Amino acid sequence: MRRITSVLIILALALTMSGCQGQRSSNSTAPATSSQKATSSSSTAVLDPYAIENRYDIGDEMFKKSDGVDYGTVQKDVSYYSTTAGDNKQCNILLPSGYDKNEKYPVMYVFHGFGGSHSNQIDNDSYLTLLYGNMLHKGLTVPMIIVNVDMYTDKQADKKNYSKEQLRYSYDKAIDDVAVDLMPFIEKKYPVKAGRENTAIAGMSEGGAKSLCTGFKWPDKIGYIAGFAPDTNVIAVGDNYMDSYWTVPYFKDGFPQPTESNTPYYLYMAVGSKDPWNIVGTLYYRDILNQMGVKNQTDHVEGYGHDYIFWRQCFYNYLTKVFQCVKPQSNQSATKEVTEQLLKIEVNGNTFYADFEDNSSAEALKEKLQTESLTLDMEDYGGFEKVGDLPYSLPANDENITTSAGDVILYQGNKLTIYYDTNTWNFTKVAKIRDADGSLKSKLGEGTVKVKFTIT
Repeated sequence: MRRITSVLIILALALTMSGCQGQRSSNSTAPATSSQKATSSSSTAVLDPYAIENRYDIGDEMFKKSDGVDYGTVQKDVSYYSTTAGDNKQCNILLPSGYDKNEKYPVMYVFHGFGGSHSNQIDNDSYLTLLYGNMLHKGLTVPMIIVNVDMYTDKQADKKNYSKEQLRYSYDKAIDDVAVDLMPFIEKKYPVKAGRENTAIAGMSEGGAKSLCTGFKWPDKIGYIAGFAPDTNVIAVGDNYMDSYWTVPYFKDGFPQPTESNTPYYLYMAVGSKDPWNIVGTLYYRDILNQMGVKNQTDHVEGYGHDYIFWRQCFYNYLTKVFQCVKPQSNQSATKEVTEQLLKIEVNGNTFYADFEDNSSAEALKEKLQTESLTLDMEDYGGFEKVGDLPYSLPANDENITTSAGDVILYQGNKLTIYYDTNTWNFTKVAKIRDADGSLKSKLGEGTVKVKFTIT
């Protein structure tokens, strides 16, 4: 009989469910790599971002300041000369917690929406600053430098007199400004990693359109692209696209076709079901990209509109995936994309993803699941786990450990358990569910449940 301990470990990541769900399962947890693991050059496993369903149920606490969390340093109004604008421009820059000028970091460039500025997303206590700090603290993303771009790209003295139409075309110039002027400035002034595998771009609304345009115009420089409810001026949408400056396409001949060597590592778009402007355009971009054979993950999400409430959900998803799709190597030119194997667990209408442990037990389970999926009848035991009998035995690597919520454990070589509470005993850990928290017990369901295990 296993010994029940009285120690209860409550995981820090307790997400409050918002009730706004998308097409995808609200309980499908997006994989995240700890900052320590993500920066290790010896790490061999990387994730396949398209295999992970995005979440749109992230609670408000993830966007608030918490005691004991280092939110990094915001450098405001950093000036650089833009040859594209013919004038100085400014940007805001977020340096991550633990920033070390002797280390090198990947960089994400962020476009604001129409009429916004370079302080909209990155500023003291702004939603993206707080979200990123909380995620990095919890090991849900990797250390990076985030640059908030000012899309206005003309003489600064003229800005106050510009009409909306003039602003639209000034914003188009930011597509070149980022690649030609801003990126070289950042790479010269800050310790950044070179290469498209270390460069991401994102934006919302008009900024989402500019993000898509920049990523597809400069694919040799940018490897990760995200557009949240992008405006309808990337490619022609519908027959009347020339009727308004809002919809005149930047790419008049459609999306440039990526080559095998510069296809995005990850391309993400999303739009809310209550968005008043950009549902048709976003889904049209998706369809055209699919026809071109360009892989993308595009979500049409129930319940959200065209505002920061939605943008911050999208940024959560994007931050769990950027810079985690390429295997680190000393020779950057030899870098190639590989796929991480994850344990997919389906139970009680919920889907979870778990990281395998590095031991022979996990490898043996992977080998079994490569052949066929595994479905077990699992029942509660001891008030801390669900347990089911395996149809075969696996090699054990037992050690004395204390479990926590989300641990997938091999017991006696022929039983598989999912822990939702703590216990200390000799057994083998084979996997760990991502983002597991105190709600895991209720998500697994009461009594005996059927649990399906597959590999992805």
